[in-house]
Amino acid sequence: MARPCTICTHPQRDEIDRLILEGESNTRIAANFGLSASSIRRHKAGHISTRLAAVQEEQELLTVQKLNRIAQDGLIVLVDLIKRARDREDDRLVVQALRELREYTRLMREIIGPETGAPSFRDNPEWVAVRVALIEAVGDNPALRPRLIEALEEVSGVEA
Repeated sequence: MARPCTICTHPQRDEIDRLILEGESNTRIAANFGLSASSIRRHKAGHISTRLAAVQEEQELLTVQKLNRIAQDGLIVLVDLIKRARDREDDRLVVQALRELREYTRLMREIIGPETGAPSFRDNPEWVAVRVALIEAVGDNPALRPRLIEALEEVSGVEA
């Protein structure tokens, strides 16, 4: 049976891991904690990378979740603005809000796209619901509805 890693069972493991991640030399870490440089090297190769990968994966997931919340909050504000402008029959403000929506969704698509490992922004169920809500918000206004649908198709790459 293999011996447990002396670093993993060391009472100061977190401090040792921190020094390894900061690039401190194996020899210096070993001397400071009464360990061998080879045990530091084995721990670094076999255990630090696994732990670091898990931490990085968790941080990436949290970042994607945070960006999704920010995107949803922004979309809610824009949808509300469009509805209020529509209620006031302010076509100019509706068109401006639609332009903002187009730019906002373009930005969010770049940030929360497939490159992050997250589902495509346009496939997000919340985005689908927002597209429907936007189309309903402008109603059958002959001037606004076609502009909105065109903007949504341009931004999301799918028919609204």
